[in-house]
Amino acid sequence: MGLVYHHAMINLSAAGARDGSEGLHFDRSEDIATSLPVCPAFQNYNWRKDLKGNGDTVWNIIDAGFWERICISSPLFNRAWIVQERLLARRVLHFGKEQLFWECRTDNYCETFPDGLPPLLRDSSTYLSKFIYEDFKRAVVSDTMQCGRLQNVRHRSAKDKIEVFWETLVTDYSRCGLTKGEDKLIALAGMAQDMWQLQKNKLNINATYLAGIWKSHLPHALLWKIEPQNARPVEYRAPTWSWASVDGLVTWCDQRWANDFKYTAEVLSVDVRTVSDEFGQVSGGRLVMKGPLPRLSWSNSKNATTGLEELFVCTRHRRWRNYSKPRNSRFYPDEWLADYKTAGWDLLYGFQIVAYTKSSVVAPYMLVLESLPGRDRVFRRVGVALTSLRASTSNGVSCTAKEAVVSIV
Repeated sequence: MGLVYHHAMINLSAAGARDGSEGLHFDRSEDIATSLPVCPAFQNYNWRKDLKGNGDTVWNIIDAGFWERICISSPLFNRAWIVQERLLARRVLHFGKEQLFWECRTDNYCETFPDGLPPLLRDSSTYLSKFIYEDFKRAVVSDTMQCGRLQNVRHRSAKDKIEVFWETLVTDYSRCGLTKGEDKLIALAGMAQDMWQLQKNKLNINATYLAGIWKSHLPHALLWKIEPQNARPVEYRAPTWSWASVDGLVTWCDQRWANDFKYTAEVLSVDVRTVSDEFGQVSGGRLVMKGPLPRLSWSNSKNATTGLEELFVCTRHRRWRNYSKPRNSRFYPDEWLADYKTAGWDLLYGFQIVAYTKSSVVAPYMLVLESLPGRDRVFRRVGVALTSLRASTSNGVSCTAKEAVVSIV
């Protein structure tokens, strides 16, 4: 399917249609795409390349959510398959309810802005623009990092830029819905193949794809969190350490790019069993790691001791809060359960991935694991924990936790 979109000259998109019965054309007012109100010209300092600063600049009045309204909020953009189809295609002509809009490898256009979308509107888009995706495919990763969600790594290595770019793609993809849960990884396969080609052929990075996560991005790629929580799907889709195993909006915290940290966990081995090819469905997988493994337990008292087994407190808002050191710890579960103290969830462990050195950092730092009955040191992931550490305890809970080798399935 990916090759169809890669090689097509143009892709026509029924962006405004709720389903296949509505087609491309919609009744609309003729003045909906007319010229915008104009502000009087005035002298302006040339602080951005898109403003000439010659005293003749024309300023238009437009709402900041313009592109979001006519494009991103279109019904078609809520479908997960569309993320791949619009990014892989060379050119896309979208038939929206308000007007036509266009995406290609160089810019975004619409009837209101036939010469190109103003940078301030284009850069504020919730979704990655197609031309940014094309730049990454060609390994032109510098100019595209100047704005939005990618700017935190604009001075980092190519590997770091690819990591954040992939996480941004997954976040965009996870906003959308799928009719069939088994398509979770298949509907992303075309973009995964593009990223594999980029890393292997142009950046000389050993690219191994593991159920939606790149091996070169471990172990930090494990620290995703999901909101809102839903019941874990009945059918198997991916190992619990992969975001593809659950439904909801997947995000990664970018705090590590602006703060000092160190990894406290080491990946020993990882294996994923695929159904057909490495970018599609998987039938199983195991991740073996070594790192600090403190025991966690529930506490209903606000006077929790500093003991390791009383680290977290369950609140009514589905958060575990620590009332001793380290401060402000929170638990974000992968799935919604009415009562967490059921199904063995009173026997949980924390597997620390990173340690931050600043006390102000609030970011994911450990996986919350459930031990599988009858299987020694075999766990499944049930969530992720965030914390704000004091400088005097920069290693967090690992200060007293022994290292252990664990298998996560």
